[in-house]
Amino acid sequence: MQVQIYASTVASGDVVRAKMGGFLKSKNGILGQEFAGVVTEVGKKVTRFNKHDRVFGIVATGAHAEYLTVSEEAAVTKIPASVSFREAVCFCIGANPTLYFLEKLGNIRPGHQILIIGASGSVGTFAVQYAKYIGAEVTGVCSTKNIELVKELGANHVIDYNQEDFRESKKI
Repeated sequence: MQVQIYASTVASGDVVRAKMGGFLKSKNGILGQEFAGVVTEVGKKVTRFNKHDRVFGIVATGAHAEYLTVSEEAAVTKIPASVSFREAVCFCIGANPTLYFLEKLGNIRPGHQILIIGASGSVGTFAVQYAKYIGAEVTGVCSTKNIELVKELGANHVIDYNQEDFRESKKI
């Protein structure tokens, strides 16, 4: 599908690619990994997205272009109506992998139990909230200083990895 880009980020990967050459260099010469925009064209086999859908996602390179061709199987999803393009592109690093791994690969459903290691990181904070939203029972693993944050995000149980080995915890 083709996406017209309305917002993208400059991330550490872009800086590394810009400074280095060789195998890290962008194949098409266009940097950018995180994007938000509108689907302008869909191929015959595309089923998850329609023309005019607002989407955001992560690609290897090319998100700083005006238009981007991306597979519907890539880490891309629809933007909720209440979220702007600039807000959506900021979710990419935490939200997009979470949606991909929990929804697509993990098939998370209400009543599932989920352990989130790194529950206070960029992916972990979104994962805790999303799993809770779905209706899963969430156990988050984090450091002492982030226990309250992970509880506020909605975790049913929190394991402080400074105090307890999650592999031996009775909370899971």
